[in-house]
Amino acid sequence: MTDKQSNAKSSSSILQERHIKVCKVFYNEKLKEETPYAAMTPVPWLQMRGRWLEQVGFAIDTQVKVTVKQGSIILTAQTAS
Repeated sequence: MTDKQSNAKSSSSILQERHIKVCKVFYNEKLKEETPYAAMTPVPWLQMRGRWLEQVGFAIDTQVKVTVKQGSIILTAQTAS
C-alpha cells in the first residue's frame, strides 16, 4: 500500500465533530383531561441536516437506531436486510 492510499484510508476513518445546539419547539399539550384548553409547552429539539449525513451513511429514508443514555445519544444507520 502506498503512503497516498494509507492516508486516504486513515482520513476516511477519522471521526468528524459537528456541533449543534439543543433548541426548543412548542407542543400543544392538554392541561387537564376535563378541559378543552391546551398550553404551548416548550420541549427540547435537535435538528441535523446537510450533505455530510449522506456521506457518512445516513441517506434519505435510512432507518436509524437511536441509543440513549444520560448525556449521550448514539445514532446508527440501519442497513436493509
